Amino acid sequence: MIHSSCRDRNIPRMPAHEVSPTELMRSGLRIAVGIATAGRRLILADTLAELAHQTRFPEAVLICPAAADDFDASQAAKLPFPVQ
Repeated sequence: MIHSSCRDRNIPRMPAHEVSPTELMRSGLRIAVGIATAGRRLILADTLAELAHQTRFPEAVLICPAAADDFDASQAAKLPFPVQ
């Protein structure tokens, strides 16, 4: 089933696993990832590393740590997508 907000846009109408990243980018779809975290610095690092191995990168990743120690900004600088 296609969501009603997709009907008026040029979005491929097929299962997501059959749509190439290039087709999705042409369709105007954008990916943003938001991660709230507290006390899970290593899990966050692993999660960001996994995002870097995806076929299509998000246009933005927003990290909301509870404390400065919950986020390694030096790791984020090495990722192939913007992290805020």
